[in-house]
Amino acid sequence: MAERQELAGWRWGPFTFRVPFYHTRLCWSEFLQGLLVSAATGLALIPVMTAYFGLSFEEAVALSMVHAFLIASAVIIFGEPYAGGWITPALPLILAFVIGGYEDPSTRFQAMTALSLVFASLVFILGITGLGRRFVIWLPDTLKAGIILGASIAALKRVFIDDAERFLLEQPIATTLACAICLIFTFSVPMQKLKARNRFFFMLGALGLLPGFLIAAMVGPFVGEVSFDIQWGFIVPPLA
Repeated sequence: MAERQELAGWRWGPFTFRVPFYHTRLCWSEFLQGLLVSAATGLALIPVMTAYFGLSFEEAVALSMVHAFLIASAVIIFGEPYAGGWITPALPLILAFVIGGYEDPSTRFQAMTALSLVFASLVFILGITGLGRRFVIWLPDTLKAGIILGASIAALKRVFIDDAERFLLEQPIATTLACAICLIFTFSVPMQKLKARNRFFFMLGALGLLPGFLIAAMVGPFVGEVSFDIQWGFIVPPLA
């Protein structure tokens, strides 16, 4: 098997810096996912930050913007984003630990900050020494699969059991439809064959989770499960 060719970039130490549109090209499917799905995912943490960590809406938006900037710039500045794959399965456990272990919102914020700094230091050491790549290669595939499976079970429990009144009971049609479409486009064997034969379904499948999000956003208001309170304007994030 031929070795995978690494994309061109400027090496600095063990990392690779890639200038957008110079070392990489624009991929519309990933661009739309990043613009809509990633933005929706990041903004979905705002209710968590306002309810459990004592932030105002404006402060939560600012923090979400910082999150998005760091995650997006990691691929450009450092090359390979190892950290993101560990954050996803760890997030439900971390939130359960911080929210369940501390009552005061300011103390929760300090605990989350401490955990974030420890994790950032660990990932930085793994990256700067090159141990991150070796560790990911060394880690057994069965353990990787177990981590991903555990994260998915935790997410399902959160949505369908712990927060069922918020997600499933209030929006049963939109939630079920979004989950079904995402699962079909991601894992359905007939859909994979259809995408291989039909360019329209290929382009639609390249959008990842976006079709499920869009269908739920259109069907939800139609069946009366979702209402939008859109207010136009600009927010200057209070980064200070």
